[in-house]
Amino acid sequence: MTATERGRDPSSPASRIVSRLVGLLTRRSALILFLLALAVRLVHLARSPHRDELFHVMAALSLLADGDLSVDGGSPYNRAWPFTYLVAGLFRLFGESLVVARLPGVVAGAGLVAILFLWVRKNAGDKAAWASALLLCFDPSHVFLSQLGRFYAPHALFFFVGAIAVYQAVEPPWNIRRLWMGGILSVVSFGLAYSLHVGTFLGLAALLSWLALACGPPLVRRLPKARRWLLVPLAALAAAAAFLGLEAAFGLDFSRTYMFADDWASKRSGNPFFYHQRLAHDYPTLWSLFPIAVLIALKKAPRVTLFSTVVFLAGVGLASFGGMKHQRYILYLMPFFFTVSGIAVVTVLPWLRRSLGDLLRRWSFLSARPRVTAAATNLVLIGTLLLAIGTNRAPINTARMLSARESDVGTYGWQPDWNAAKPLLAPLADSSEVVLGSWPLAPRYFLGRLDVSLHAPELTDWQGRRLPEFSRPGWFLPQPVISERESLARIMACEPSGLLIVENGHWRASWAVSDDLADYIVENLDRVEVPGRWGLWVYRWQREPEDVENPCA
Repeated sequence: MTATERGRDPSSPASRIVSRLVGLLTRRSALILFLLALAVRLVHLARSPHRDELFHVMAALSLLADGDLSVDGGSPYNRAWPFTYLVAGLFRLFGESLVVARLPGVVAGAGLVAILFLWVRKNAGDKAAWASALLLCFDPSHVFLSQLGRFYAPHALFFFVGAIAVYQAVEPPWNIRRLWMGGILSVVSFGLAYSLHVGTFLGLAALLSWLALACGPPLVRRLPKARRWLLVPLAALAAAAAFLGLEAAFGLDFSRTYMFADDWASKRSGNPFFYHQRLAHDYPTLWSLFPIAVLIALKKAPRVTLFSTVVFLAGVGLASFGGMKHQRYILYLMPFFFTVSGIAVVTVLPWLRRSLGDLLRRWSFLSARPRVTAAATNLVLIGTLLLAIGTNRAPINTARMLSARESDVGTYGWQPDWNAAKPLLAPLADSSEVVLGSWPLAPRYFLGRLDVSLHAPELTDWQGRRLPEFSRPGWFLPQPVISERESLARIMACEPSGLLIVENGHWRASWAVSDDLADYIVENLDRVEVPGRWGLWVYRWQREPEDVENPCA
C-alpha cells in the first residue's frame, strides 16, 4: 500500500474515532438534540417581555380570576385562545410568571428540532439530519420566538407535524392504512396550527402545490388520454369549492385578511422582496446558493428535497405578496429551508474534502506525508466552514443572544427592559394623577395602571376608518386613546401631574408617537433620565393644583 493510499484509508485511527463518535451520538441523537435545543432556549428566559407576550399573560390571569379572556376589562383577546388556555393552566399549576408563560414555546421549539432530525434521518441519513437540526437549533429567529410566551413556536411544530404526516401518508407504494393514519394526524395537527395562526392557510396552499406535483402525474397516467383534459377544470372547481368551504366554515374573509396590514407593517406590505431581503441578510451564503443546494440535495434525496423546496418556496412566495410581513410569519417554513440546506452541505463536504486533498497532494513536499496532508486538508476545510459561518448574520445574532446580559435591550431588538425600570417608575406612577403610555399593556402589568394610551394604531378600526381622539376602542383595553399634541395639551391643562412613558420603538414613529407629538413632549414636559439600555423615554409634568385650568371630564 502506497503512502497516498494509506492517507485515504477509511480505517485510519482518525477515521475510526470519528466513526465511533458519530455512532455514539446517533444512538440517542434525538434526545441529545432536544436537550441541546432546550438548553439554548432556557438562556435569559426570565428577561423582560416582548410586548405581545402580555396579551396572553393578562388574558390568562383574567381567565383564572373572572373566567373570561378580557385584558383589564377590555374586549376578550381571542387570538390563539388555546394557547392562552394553556398558559392559564400552567399558571394554576406553577404560579404566574413570564418564565412559566414561555415554557410552551421553549418545549415546542426544542421538540421541533428533535422531530426534524428524526424525519430527515429517516429520509436522507444521519449526517443530513444532524446538519438540518443544528441549523434549526441555532437559528436566531427560532431561538428568540421559542423563548416568547407566544404561539409561534407551537404553531411551527404543529404545522411541521401535519406536513410530514401528509408526506409519509402519500409515500409510494400507497397504503390505505397509512393514508388514513396520516390523514387523521394531519387534520388534527393543522387544526391546532390554524387555531394558533391564520397563516396556516398559506402553508396549506404550499403543501397542496407539492401534492399536485407528487400525486398528479401518477393519477394522470391512469386516465385515458382522451379524458386527461378534464383534470384541469375539475382541479380548479375542487380548489374553489375547498376555498369557499373553508371561508364559510371558519367565517374568514380570506382576501381581506391576506391583504390586511397593521400601521406598523404598512411600509412592508407593498414590498414583495421583504423575505428575500431578510434571508439574504441573515443567511447570505445559504440563500444565495440555495438553487445550487436544491440541485445537490435532489441527487442525494430527491423526494424529501422536492417536498421541502416546494413547500418552502411556495409558502414564502405567498407570504411575500400578503399584507402583514415579519420574519416570525415564516417561522413555520424555515425547517424546510434547513432541510434542503443540511442535505446539500453534507453531500458536498466529502467532495470538497477529496478535491482539496488531491490538490494538496500535488505539492511535492506533501506528497510523501499523508498525515500532514490529511491534517492540512481538515484545517483548510474547517477554516472555510468557520469563515462561511462568520459571514452569515444569523449565527452572530444567536451568539449575541446567548452571551448578552439579560438587560441588554439591543440584543433582542428594541424591547424595553421593564424589569429594570419598574423600581424607578412605580413610585413616579403612584405619585402622578395620570399615567400615559405608548403601549397599553406594559404599564398595566408592571405599574398596575394606565389612564391614557398614546398608541395611535388603536384609533384605526379593522375597516381602516379613523376614530376620534379620546375614543375608547375597547379592542383590548378600555382606556381612551390619543395621538395628537392638542389632545395631550388638554390633559396637561386639567391634571396637575402626569407620567408619560414611550417605548423606544414607538418614539418618533409615524404609526405611534409622531414627530409632531414628540416635539411637543420635548418642549413642554420634563424628561426623567433613565439608562439608555432600558429602551424607554420617560417624561413628567408637575404643577400646583391651583394652577390647573379646568378639571378633566
